[in-house]
Amino acid sequence: MNILAIETTGVMASAAVLRKDGMIFKAVSNDMMSHLQRLLPIVQEALAEAGITKEELSLIAVSAGPGSFTGIRIGMATAKTLAQALELPVAAAPTLKSFAFANDQFFSEEGEILSEPVLVCPMIDARRGQVYAAAFSRTLSEAAVGISQEVGQDAYAVEEFLDLAVKAAESAGIKIIRCFGDGTDSYNQAVSEAARAARAKDMIVTVAEKAGRYQDAEYIAGLAAEMAKTGELCGYNEAQPVYLRKAEAERKLLAGKLRRKKEPEKQEPVYEIPPADENITYKIIDGSYISELAKLDALCFSNPWSEESFAGDINGARSFIYCGAFNSRKELIGFAGMVYIFDEGEVNRVAVHPLYRLRNIAGRLMSIIIEEAEKQGVCDITLEVREANRNAISLYKNHGFSVEAKRNGYYIQTGENALIMKRSNKKPRLL
Repeated sequence: MNILAIETTGVMASAAVLRKDGMIFKAVSNDMMSHLQRLLPIVQEALAEAGITKEELSLIAVSAGPGSFTGIRIGMATAKTLAQALELPVAAAPTLKSFAFANDQFFSEEGEILSEPVLVCPMIDARRGQVYAAAFSRTLSEAAVGISQEVGQDAYAVEEFLDLAVKAAESAGIKIIRCFGDGTDSYNQAVSEAARAARAKDMIVTVAEKAGRYQDAEYIAGLAAEMAKTGELCGYNEAQPVYLRKAEAERKLLAGKLRRKKEPEKQEPVYEIPPADENITYKIIDGSYISELAKLDALCFSNPWSEESFAGDINGARSFIYCGAFNSRKELIGFAGMVYIFDEGEVNRVAVHPLYRLRNIAGRLMSIIIEEAEKQGVCDITLEVREANRNAISLYKNHGFSVEAKRNGYYIQTGENALIMKRSNKKPRLL
């Protein structure tokens, strides 16, 4: 069985191919949080290193979470698309459990396999003093890996989880606790205190070496192989991400047990209403406008992109087209952006300053980037839009887009559905 494994829940995306002969080949992105741009290139790199084609794959495995919300979505969507296209099953591998397959971390100082059980404690930073965590007892031998869950996966206060882990180890008679994940970096002091408490009980708490401490497609491949043996696979349409529950403070707030701290009133900025006949100019823009793009995006959207997000888009592996709209004072008051590779493009952001809306600025921006894309030989352009955003849907339909599919509950923050829209222009690619 040839397994392709995808890992995007951490800051570095990775892909691994576990070949049927047991050899594993891995490729890792060199850029932090560049999953959207780098994932497919590193998948191709891993396949090339393994010396196989995608048609020779038997299984698509993906790290299902918890972890970076955006990263999970990117990895899951990519894995499901590949599985559908290749008609392969999917192993939606629990991210936390995958750390139990970090084989290089379970050797003695003499280089021998640790035969005694180890409590594996992955801790992914969930912010605000919490970690996504779980604990697994693991026994490794030459023949097999024995894994049993000792502490269920959830969002824990750091101290709460470490206390549960030490108690679970004591109850199971385990003397070695090994911690993984970026939670060990963020809450190093808490881990050190747990180590001191464990020493009093004749136990050792250690943190994995940095080279193997974080999420890794190689771990996902190992877990996927076990899932294949136990029949824990599913179809592409059944694979689901794992986000875990809300933070403790949020749960208490929703239950009425916690009063929200009153935030000081913010002084809203005052904007001068622009004249209706103001001249608006348009031009193709480059990466020098990243800061202005992020500022305007923050003004237009409740969940804005950061400068890093725009930089990842513009400086990523795919080509890009961004068009800006400028007022008479040369201020950026609108933009539309698209990335593309070969003849396929994706519109990822369209924004217009609230005071400049209803002037067909968005329509003009869309016309320009579509025209520029066609000059580059782009034939098919897709985008996603909230089902409730009727104005945007009307805009896109006026530019030749039609609804191709709907993804229920796609926007996790609001539970809204997403419409996938597509525009096809079957002109031959220009040479």
